[in-house]
Amino acid sequence: MKLKKQLLLFIMSAICIGVYADNYSVSKKEQQQILIEADNWIDDMPDGIDDRLSDAVNHALHGFYSEIERFRNLADTTGIDKYKVKVENFTGGKLGELSMRLYSPLSDSSTPILIYFHGGGWSLGSLETSDKFCRALASAGNVKIVSVDYPLAPENPYPNGLKVCIEAVDYILSKSDDWKFNPDLVSLGGDGAGGNLALETYANIKEDKKIKSLVLYYPLINTSGTLDVASKREYGRGYGFDSRLWEIFVQAYKGKSILDSITSLPPTLMITAGRDIIIEEERLFSKAYPNLTYVLLEGAVHGFITDGHQPTAFNKAVEITNAFLSQ
Repeated sequence: MKLKKQLLLFIMSAICIGVYADNYSVSKKEQQQILIEADNWIDDMPDGIDDRLSDAVNHALHGFYSEIERFRNLADTTGIDKYKVKVENFTGGKLGELSMRLYSPLSDSSTPILIYFHGGGWSLGSLETSDKFCRALASAGNVKIVSVDYPLAPENPYPNGLKVCIEAVDYILSKSDDWKFNPDLVSLGGDGAGGNLALETYANIKEDKKIKSLVLYYPLINTSGTLDVASKREYGRGYGFDSRLWEIFVQAYKGKSILDSITSLPPTLMITAGRDIIIEEERLFSKAYPNLTYVLLEGAVHGFITDGHQPTAFNKAVEITNAFLSQ
């Protein structure tokens, strides 16, 4: 690990790695700090944490939910008070089944809005998981964020969660006057499985629903259960998102992706972690769409939006996203 870290630092000292768009540059110093923080997190990870998560999902597949419930609302709450935003919780939908949290800058003027879906492999996570990131993003610029909760697998496999996300978009678009956002400046986004849901929701919503852009953080592209790529072999153990955990997430979700059928995307921002089992699939996906801006945080590991241990990657994601949504 030490030799690999030294080699990565040497490479980064020669060239600024990981950005495919000049407008969203990551400095050499930032890349080095991202690598150091990620390595410290790797060293400090609780022993066997991904195995415990995998076991919890696997046990839920067999009808035992006590373990998975303990993990679902875990969240990094350190320092959230410094983000000065207005936070409101809402329910909605035909049966009141939608649960959402709206984050507004204190100016509270008519602004763009980002509809956000949390990550967690379709089986973990909640509104609390993405709370800190949504606060940070809303406080950083002139954009509102509405975070959407959705039913989780394995109790609610595909397409239950996706249907709720689609319904949430329709509902939120109807609230532009009440919530004071510009209906022509609506974006979808999410991290991990939430990024997948943002893509799938965009692919499924009616054509008359105008979506300005997509914002994706290390999105899960593949829901087939097969991931035969070099990044899985290199980063499949010990980097915060083990291959066994990915496989059990896919098994629980039972997804049937339609992403291969997407012929075009609106302007899309994708920010990824360089040391992640899914990085190769993300690279290939990004090359298929000319409207996609791809930003690679080379030393980061999966989860920098929510894990609370990669602050430079977290802050850079907020900065780049704010610039992107302000266009």
